[in-house]
Amino acid sequence: MASAEPHITHQLIDWTINPSLAVDPWTRYLVNDYPWQSTAIGPIVFWPSLLRSHAVSIMSNPQPRCIFWGSDFKMIYNGAWVRRLGEMHGTALGNPVAQGGQGLHDYHYQQIRHTMKHGMAATVRDVELLLPVADGRMEETYHNSVFTPITQDDGYCAGFMFEYEDTTPTVYKTNRDNVIANITQRVSRAESLDALWSIFVDALHTKSDDVSYAMLYTVDRQAPITGPSDDHLASRVYSLHTARGIDTSRFGPTASTDLESVFSSLEDNIILLESRGSTLPSGLSVDTPRGLVFSAYVIPVTSNLGAHLAHVVIGMNPRRPIDENRTFVTSLQDLFVRSVAVVCLPEERRMVEDANFALLDQLRLTRVKAEKNAETFERMGRNAPAGMFIYDGEGNATYANDACLKLFGMTSAEWFDASARSSAFRRVLSEQDHNYSQGRLQTLFTGAMSIDYSFQVKQDLKTVWVEGIAFAERDETGNLVSVQGWVSDVSHRKFAESIKDERLQEALANKEAADRFVDMVSHEVRNPLSSMLLLVETILSVLPSEASTLTTLAPEDVATILSAAQTIALCIHHQKNIVNDVLELSKLDSNLMELSFESSRPLEFLEKNLQMFSADLVAANIESIVQLLPSYQETLVGAVLMDSSKMTQVLVNLLTNAIKFTRDTKSNTRKITISLGASSSRPTGSELGVHLVPLRDTSKAKVDAQLLGTHEADALFLHCSVADTGCGLTPKEISHLFERFSQASPKTHKQYGGSGLGLFIARELIELHSGQIGVKGEPDVGSTFTFYIKVYREPATTAKSEIVQPEANERGTTRRKSSTQPSGRKATFSIKNLHIHLVEDNLITLKVMKLQLLKAGCKFLTTSENGQQALDDLATSELDARRDSEPVSIILLDCEMPIMDGLTCARRIRELERIGDLTRHIPIIAITANARPQQINNAIDAGMDEVVTKPFDMVDLVDRVEALIRKWPSRSDDRGVATPAG
Repeated sequence: MASAEPHITHQLIDWTINPSLAVDPWTRYLVNDYPWQSTAIGPIVFWPSLLRSHAVSIMSNPQPRCIFWGSDFKMIYNGAWVRRLGEMHGTALGNPVAQGGQGLHDYHYQQIRHTMKHGMAATVRDVELLLPVADGRMEETYHNSVFTPITQDDGYCAGFMFEYEDTTPTVYKTNRDNVIANITQRVSRAESLDALWSIFVDALHTKSDDVSYAMLYTVDRQAPITGPSDDHLASRVYSLHTARGIDTSRFGPTASTDLESVFSSLEDNIILLESRGSTLPSGLSVDTPRGLVFSAYVIPVTSNLGAHLAHVVIGMNPRRPIDENRTFVTSLQDLFVRSVAVVCLPEERRMVEDANFALLDQLRLTRVKAEKNAETFERMGRNAPAGMFIYDGEGNATYANDACLKLFGMTSAEWFDASARSSAFRRVLSEQDHNYSQGRLQTLFTGAMSIDYSFQVKQDLKTVWVEGIAFAERDETGNLVSVQGWVSDVSHRKFAESIKDERLQEALANKEAADRFVDMVSHEVRNPLSSMLLLVETILSVLPSEASTLTTLAPEDVATILSAAQTIALCIHHQKNIVNDVLELSKLDSNLMELSFESSRPLEFLEKNLQMFSADLVAANIESIVQLLPSYQETLVGAVLMDSSKMTQVLVNLLTNAIKFTRDTKSNTRKITISLGASSSRPTGSELGVHLVPLRDTSKAKVDAQLLGTHEADALFLHCSVADTGCGLTPKEISHLFERFSQASPKTHKQYGGSGLGLFIARELIELHSGQIGVKGEPDVGSTFTFYIKVYREPATTAKSEIVQPEANERGTTRRKSSTQPSGRKATFSIKNLHIHLVEDNLITLKVMKLQLLKAGCKFLTTSENGQQALDDLATSELDARRDSEPVSIILLDCEMPIMDGLTCARRIRELERIGDLTRHIPIIAITANARPQQINNAIDAGMDEVVTKPFDMVDLVDRVEALIRKWPSRSDDRGVATPAG
């Protein structure tokens, strides 16, 4: 079926009606930015439709187009026309041609009169027009100009369409062809070189529009020339022979020092001398009718033997671009050389014969020398430990020694065949290395002087790493003569580097993972701990030390509250120790973790740790059983020396996992059994009924009888197992269960959470106690984790309390008990009139801290949920120099918040103080769960005055507030509100 005939759709294209149709920058400028209301032609909306249609037409034309509208020739032109206007463009658009400073030439008015008389377009061809260029010069251009009348509906002329067609390249080419034709025609009549030199200079000056002046210097020698090599040895004198277009009185009979230096450096190539490059001698920069000459070409004229006969100096037209002249000047040199050959042919034939005889003698001597050099090179190549190869200038292999062939696993014939067919190298190189090596060699053939390279070569049973270097040898003209290269086997070094890089990347990955884990644990654990600790303080502060004094609560209720609060405080204290141990993870890697031994009774220790999970066990409906194995009774275990804090961490990890995986079991039986046994000798995995994980490093064990003040005879081994009826484990999951940052399977984290570090730390701590841990499990049945540690019976002289106090840390020091029992200490000053601004994104923490601060007596408390909101709230305080309201006394600022974090907020506040928008220093205390030293330093550097890490005591926080208020009092503090209590 025939295709539909093309047709014009009803589509609006007139941007004078709809400005959004203007698509190119010039048209958009005309529609949106140009002040038409200030021009003679007026705003676009008032233009006649005839003018609008022609304006739309010329703007879409890539050639220079201009409309002269009305009797005073108001101008509207497209973007291509702007260049010919130059600086006058700013005043010409929309105004009469005379007002714009442009003006029309006489031939333009002749065209207009012709057009008005005959009603037809008038054309003037190859009109010279000077246009400004970027460096301020004027450039000759040539155009065909066409005036076309614009006819109104009534038949009268409304204006003219002025069109320009650039004919500059055609005019340039025609003139240059005429110059070459003139020289060619006149050369046939020359009988000597003197006549030929005059023809060259005369034709260039009189016929060429590219040339401002022309000079010719002959080359005179003080020794006879028999060949091209002799030309370089003879002493030269450069004599001025002919000059046109320049005052010769400025020059002597011979070339000036500057010109002589230029002539002496010439080979056969043309040289461009320019003022802007400081290469044009001052004597050649002369003023001409077309302007100051700023460039000149020096053309060497040689004989057929390559001897220099003359140098032609051409001062170029300053109104023509230099790049346009290069091809023309090259054509002139070719014409000069051919013309010289025609005139000098008989004489040069004799010179060639003499030179041939001399060269034959030199060739014989050179051949003998080359044969000796070849023998020496061949011996060197055979004995060289490195591979050597040579390519000629065309890329063909010409040599390869035995070491090179051995590296590539090729014979000599295969090597030369591979160079002829580059694809043959794919037998020993991978596709990537083949393309790489070919690309590197190719750079030598395209201009590089030397390269280095590295790639792999496939041999029969192994892959060899090869490194090398190659050099390009070029002749005096820059043409490539040969490529010489060396290759050597660096496989051993590459293997060592790969091992080093692999270990470095592994170490960096482990460090990064550890840092992420530490930050996550510190932040996510300390936040809820802080809230819990403050709640405990709230409970304990409202209760007196004697429950019987309460009238509104029954004694048993008070006892229950006290017991619950103490249990919560015990859990908080223990979990805080876990966080501290995690923050010291690096000590395990560097073998710096120390054990703090203290007296402990294993059964009581086990029951006390199980008590922390009583609420979790009840909530999950899990039965817990503690079993004393017969071996425990038989060994008569009493008080022993061990690091209770480290073992608590092990038990907590195991019990947490057991509860977590038993809670969601599909089995009707939910039970956790904790068994305790002992032995006088180190147990085996078969005796314990599990597969023990191999020891990582036996030298890490830190249990030593001499250091503990006891004897090896008092040593025994405690066994503890935690068995659950949870989801169980597969052999594959067990295989990597105790690795750093590893969990049983990828879905474990999604379903149960956790970091994968707990069992790794447990294994490390157990091994520090000279013990081992093992596991057995069956999917959907359950799993059992069993470990043993080496302990020592406590000597009678060092007997300690059987109960490990909850306030004792892992090093045996005693901490303040304010976190586990009511504190009798009162704040040393009143904060009831302080304006405290609390910034915290965690709504629970915010609520608890607000409650505690209000209870402490603070009655003027404001809050924000992120840093940006805090800055906005500060804009309403008295600290803003433009307001007069109650000032903020101190800011309690969390560090990790959305929208704007605390560090950024602190920096902004300090910046506002520096520039005077805030009238004094505002004390800021950072409240953060980020407890690493570097993180604390970052907070201080950001502008914090103090850093309090979560969890914290409210009394401690009040102490910090008191210290800062005394150092940086607000106006309310100056009135004595915060005077220390007496």
